[in-house]
Order: sequence, then C-alpha cells, then structure tokens
Amino acid sequence: MASTTKTWINNSPPSCEDDDLNGFKAENNNLITGSGQSLSTGDNEQTHKAVANYSSDGDFYTDSGIANAYVLSVLSGKEGITVLRDGQRLRFRTSNASSGATTVNANGLGVVSIVDSAGVALTTQISATSDNVIVYDLSNGRFILDGSTGIGKSFFSTGQTITSAGLITLSHFLGEEPKIITYTLQCTTAEHNYSIGDRIDIDLNNTTDSTDRFNSVRKTSTQIRFRFSSVGTSFIYADANTGVAASLTNARWELYIGAFA
Repeated sequence: MASTTKTWINNSPPSCEDDDLNGFKAENNNLITGSGQSLSTGDNEQTHKAVANYSSDGDFYTDSGIANAYVLSVLSGKEGITVLRDGQRLRFRTSNASSGATTVNANGLGVVSIVDSAGVALTTQISATSDNVIVYDLSNGRFILDGSTGIGKSFFSTGQTITSAGLITLSHFLGEEPKIITYTLQCTTAEHNYSIGDRIDIDLNNTTDSTDRFNSVRKTSTQIRFRFSSVGTSFIYADANTGVAASLTNARWELYIGAFA
C-alpha cells in the first residue's frame, strides 16, 4: 500500500485516550442493549438497528397512575426524557379513561396538566382503548392532547339525554367546522335484546312504517347543535336477535357524538 503524507492542523495529530474509547464503547453498548438486543461481535449493524428501534417507539410510555392522574414510564431497558422541552411528543397507553381535569407525571419530571387544543381542561378525551399522544407547551408549562386519529383532530361527547324535540348544544375544541360527525347510542336499560352498555352506531334520520324521524344537526367551528325529532321515540334500530325494526325508548339510551376535523 502506498504511503501517504497527512497534514494536521497546527501540526498536531488527533489523540484519543483509552478512557475515551472505553467510554464510547460503553455508551454504544448501552444503546444496543437498551433497544432490546444482545451484544454480538458478529453483527456490525447493531447500532443501526438500535437507532431504528428508538426512532420507532422511543416516544412510547406506559402508565402506572389512575384516571385523571397519569404516571408515565419508558419501556424496560430504555432511557426516558430528562427534561421537558417545547414540542416534545409523548405517546402512552392506559387502562384508565379520563373523566375530568387531568394531569401527567412523565418520567418523574413532575405533575403537569393536560389540556385540549383550545387550552380547556380535559373531560373524557383520554382513551383506555387506544394510544394517547400529548405535546409539551413550554410557554404555558402544560401538555396539549393531540387529537390526531388518522382523520385529524377529534372530539367526543359524554352521554347525552335523548328528549323528543329537545336540543343539545356541545362546545368542541377542534378550532374549525367538523368534517365528519358520528352518532352512537349506548343502552342504559335493556330492551329489544340489547344489554346495558351495548353501543350501536345510528343514522341521523330513519323511517319505519308511516313514521318519519328527522333529527337535525347544525355545526360551526365551535359548536355542534343536535335537535331531536319531535316523534315520541327519536330512533329506530333492528332488534338484536330478530332483525325486526324496533323503536328505541328515549329514556333507555344515551347519545354519544364524535366529531372529526
């Protein structure tokens, strides 16, 4: 091999002490094992794989708290955040849905409130059936719940009482007019072979025999206004066992409204 002449800045070649090399090796090994791999001298791609693993789930945390007071920790073997930074994004899974004003303690960095995109305290937005994403707002010292669901920002109401000809006015936090609205009924008293807690998706308007049931919705960038039909039973649906059309008793169901922008 032909020799080459190297020219160093200030005629001073770089140097690296043993401690520096050992420190680098230890850090790299921690990265590899923290990603779930076992060290292997025959695999020269382990650091690459470790970085890929961290980038795919490095923001994921588990919850050990209770409803409305979440305590987040990283997956075993991984390192979590050490300081809260503006725009920091955390994803967590919990078995406890929220029911009111909510706080989170992420990796032991202190209790911080979670609000919606309009800065309003949460109610039922933290889900126990899907991942939740929060983003840190440094200027206000709080986390904002990211409403992204694959459709966009989302809003979900609590259960609403069904009253013939009644009006429901819901204030949402989407910041724009909803593009999609969904309607779900939850059974509160068993009927037509549905049990308490059963949920069914329904259409806004429906007809059976000679009776029309026309419910109406008005939507704005801040509100959803739902007017129930003046008919004695506002909705019809197929019996759970027979499939025969059946009028649903208003007092035996609650309406849940979802909105997406």
